[in-house]
Amino acid sequence: MSDIGIHAWSEVTCTPNPVFLVSDHRVPTFLQGLLGTDIVSFPDIYFHVTALSTFASLIAPFGGFFASGLKRAFKVKDFGDTIPGHGGIVDRFDCQFLMGFFTYLYYDTFVATHGVAFDVVLQSAIMNLDPKDQMILAESLSKYLVNNGLVHEKILECFV
Repeated sequence: MSDIGIHAWSEVTCTPNPVFLVSDHRVPTFLQGLLGTDIVSFPDIYFHVTALSTFASLIAPFGGFFASGLKRAFKVKDFGDTIPGHGGIVDRFDCQFLMGFFTYLYYDTFVATHGVAFDVVLQSAIMNLDPKDQMILAESLSKYLVNNGLVHEKILECFV
């Protein structure tokens, strides 16, 4: 946000994540006759929603079994007694912990765009060199710049 005066009726612009943009997808050969086309258009987010909902319905419910196994390992019946007869708050949310972890991992791996600036990568690479290698790099870069007429030759005297 660049302006603190932004409100609901302000015209705000942003670059959407590419997964929300409509793109063409090839239909598998065995489905082309059924659908009558070989290309369909829809946003990629539909694939991600399908993956998350499949995990939520098939795997996440087993979070209760994992939590139960953990409790049995420590010979504990419930995580707490906040809700009488139902265990503690954690007993009500054990599936959500598994789903939350999977959702974060899935988002960070497949959906999030990790933009890295060129200067950040270059600075990181240079900072990880030892001082001797940094000097060799600086001298080589200076020679390159002199040969291309971008800087004066006197800069090379600094490396003597």
